[in-house]
Amino acid sequence: MSNDLELGGRRARVTGGTRGIGAAVAVPEEPVKQGSSAMRRRFFTSTWSRHLRVGLLTISLLMYGFPMSEALAEDTVRLESAYSFSDTLARLRSALQGKGFTIFATIDHRAGALSVGLDMPPTTVLIYGNPKGGTPLMLAAPDFALELPLRVLVREGGDGKTYVTFNPSTTLEGKHGLPAGMAEKLAPAEKLMARAIGAPMGDE
Repeated sequence: MSNDLELGGRRARVTGGTRGIGAAVAVPEEPVKQGSSAMRRRFFTSTWSRHLRVGLLTISLLMYGFPMSEALAEDTVRLESAYSFSDTLARLRSALQGKGFTIFATIDHRAGALSVGLDMPPTTVLIYGNPKGGTPLMLAAPDFALELPLRVLVREGGDGKTYVTFNPSTTLEGKHGLPAGMAEKLAPAEKLMARAIGAPMGDE
């Protein structure tokens, strides 16, 4: 038995009775598979496109929607001293102690390097503070004790100039639950050090 059967606009040869009909019905499967593949391609393309748009939006927000670069720029203050390394270190010590600050420790990184056969430019950290000023902050926020005493780095750069670097009080605002405005009590020491090395800060 052999007959022609019209299926979906396409002519198929039917043979072998009802089993042949089953074979004929199977003829359009290839176009269906092709259509399915096209649908998958459109799906994945659209999904990838959505992810791309979301990614670009996120990057735009990070770059322009939030002041991240400004916040990072304020994490540390680096001042160029008008004096040599040794003079800068001496002037900072004198200025801080003259205003009632205590130098709790002096960390000479270059000396440490030399002790193990290495060398590096003069690099010293002064750890300083004033219990009268720091205690109220620790009472208001006990975990703030992690931030005290304060530190200031004095180092000689490859250009022969001396630099003084520290974390400004603005980065400590609200840290460890410190009440608003209390970190400002640490700012006077920053201006004191800046004046001592000939690099006034702010409106000075």
